[in-house]
Amino acid sequence: MDNLDEKLCRLAQQEQLPPPESYDRMLRRTLAMLPQRRSRPRLLYSARRFAAGLAAALAVLVALPNAVPAVAYAADGVPVLGTLIQTLTFRSYQLDEGTVTAQVREPKLVCSSADAPEVGCAAEKSAMEINAEVERLTNEALAWVQELCTLNGVAYANLSVDYAVITNTDGWFTLRLSICRSAGTGTQQLVYYHIDKTTGERVELGDLFRPGSGYAAAIGEELRRQMREQMAADPGLCYWIDEEQVPADWVFRQIRPDQNFYFAPDGTLRIVLDEYQAAPGYMGCPEFAIPEEIVASLQ
Repeated sequence: MDNLDEKLCRLAQQEQLPPPESYDRMLRRTLAMLPQRRSRPRLLYSARRFAAGLAAALAVLVALPNAVPAVAYAADGVPVLGTLIQTLTFRSYQLDEGTVTAQVREPKLVCSSADAPEVGCAAEKSAMEINAEVERLTNEALAWVQELCTLNGVAYANLSVDYAVITNTDGWFTLRLSICRSAGTGTQQLVYYHIDKTTGERVELGDLFRPGSGYAAAIGEELRRQMREQMAADPGLCYWIDEEQVPADWVFRQIRPDQNFYFAPDGTLRIVLDEYQAAPGYMGCPEFAIPEEIVASLQ
């Protein structure tokens, strides 16, 4: 096995394949958008080192499958013979001005397919869409914290942007982006992105159910049932499900068609609500497991 690894590395070095032009343009555009260094803030960038690392990583990523197509190439511990989805930390940003701080890790997805080019093309398109959305949300968060840096009298503010790969199996990929802002009060934003690796297509919650199934109302009713059950067991919990307690337009009745979700390791569908969607801010982003029989009845 060691000899095979050494051979693959030599092949990758001999090929000297450059990164795809699209990723070179993406790298240059993102680096150009990084905030300029001011005299007072202490900004810690690793852009130059990252650019070199990204070029090397992409060169190997391109060279290895082309050099030895039959090899089951492993990335992040996941064996891949088919659609490969690689998650890279494309932008790393730290700021510390004493009262205003920020820690940002922005992911970028890189996709390819060894045995189904049409699936690979679809996955690349999905990855580009996700990358654009993640970049937009990250830039909006950075603009928020940079604006605070120009204000006087800001006691404390912090921004955290991070990500996690929730699932990366032979057939499914899920990325979670987390954006937390804190300035007097804290807010949390979670966004889940899904790719069906058998087709390369992005998937939203509605794609899991048959048309006209009424899944948004049906799942919303199940969530309301679980909310009542949770509040009966724990008086410290609070959900907005009764008009006698909160204004009518605050009452949670059903989920959004594009509601955040993910699959737990045991395959259970879990719905993730937004902050303030159905509860006060201290409840964060509540999660609920949907029973298998309800999911099956809607498919």
